[in-house]
Amino acid sequence: MNAPVTESTDPMHVSQSTVTPELPSAPSRPPVHLDFLDGLRGIAAMYVVIHHAWLQAWVEITLPSSPHPLVDILSAWLAYGHFSVTFFITISGFSLMIPVLRSGQLRGGTAGFFKGRAKRILPPYYGALLISLAVAFWFQHIHTPMYYAAFRLTLKAIVLHIFLLHDLLSSTTSQINAPMWSIAVECQIYLLFPLLVFIWHRFGLRATLALTAILSTCLCLLVNGTRAWNLFPHYIFIFSLGMLASIRVHGKKNSLEPSLNCTGYKIAGLLALVVFVLSERIPTLQYVYLQDLSIGVAGCCLLVVVSLEKNNFVRRIASLAPIVWVGGFSYSLYLLHFPLQQLLWQLTAGTYHLSKLSGYLIVLAGTALIVPFSFLFYRVLEKPFMRSKPRA
Repeated sequence: MNAPVTESTDPMHVSQSTVTPELPSAPSRPPVHLDFLDGLRGIAAMYVVIHHAWLQAWVEITLPSSPHPLVDILSAWLAYGHFSVTFFITISGFSLMIPVLRSGQLRGGTAGFFKGRAKRILPPYYGALLISLAVAFWFQHIHTPMYYAAFRLTLKAIVLHIFLLHDLLSSTTSQINAPMWSIAVECQIYLLFPLLVFIWHRFGLRATLALTAILSTCLCLLVNGTRAWNLFPHYIFIFSLGMLASIRVHGKKNSLEPSLNCTGYKIAGLLALVVFVLSERIPTLQYVYLQDLSIGVAGCCLLVVVSLEKNNFVRRIASLAPIVWVGGFSYSLYLLHFPLQQLLWQLTAGTYHLSKLSGYLIVLAGTALIVPFSFLFYRVLEKPFMRSKPRA
């Protein structure tokens, strides 16, 4: 399926293949879609789905070593779902900057930006929250044991989720729908975006990166070791790396040939991945910050390369119609997959006391049901609130 060219400024849904760089002062033109961005989102979302299916069975595994060597060998690659969220944050910074670069300003100003983000994010979020609450209530009512630390149905947890503050003073044990922590984090970063755009306009990209680096470092030092570490404030800087990638691709100063532009980014991206692998040997919480930063840098470099190289292998894969299709409703899939996986686990492995491997395979096979259900949810509670309209 080739997605039609549509109007969209949405970082969770952007599609077509090329965007002509614009001067910041140039007149606004209708936004377009980037298929490969949808595809990258689809790949990342599907990895998160498989990652959480794996965690239903083997949540106790802590890499790089696990209590079962065979499980570790066969499925260790599934343990990195957190870093898909890091990549999502980078994509958000990249996508949100595209309309700014094309028009020279926030569409509708700060108030219009916040209104557009709320309209885009909140309806599916609250719909998924209601479904999660229903599943959580049912689980507590029948007192089935939980195999993953989530669905602790308390008044505090409900209130924090309603106001998108559940990342402030809560851990994974008080999440009603565990993946939703990242929605709160991303919405809090959105509050800073108009300020970041202003600083970029007034002082330039270097000042923006420096500010976000300093702010992220100070906040990380402040929350490290506290119950508020789930804020993940270093994502502010990682978000700005996505902005950097967008400016490098779509900004007016991007005058070099794609091959010359991409060489440095390819080297930097590979070095970042090396740091990611080596940092696993640091046995403290700080290694998560370092790994997130490595993925942020690698993601920034990847976005630059796949944007400039039309025949890039990753871009070709991400532009495949089925992957683009999944990426189009990846937000709904991300919101819904976890409670549905919990439901599948409880109705099968939890009820009949199946082995962990059997339960994992059942939940994994259940993806064939979760994906179309998420698409229907997208058509009802996500698509009607998007700005996208087919162009004539």
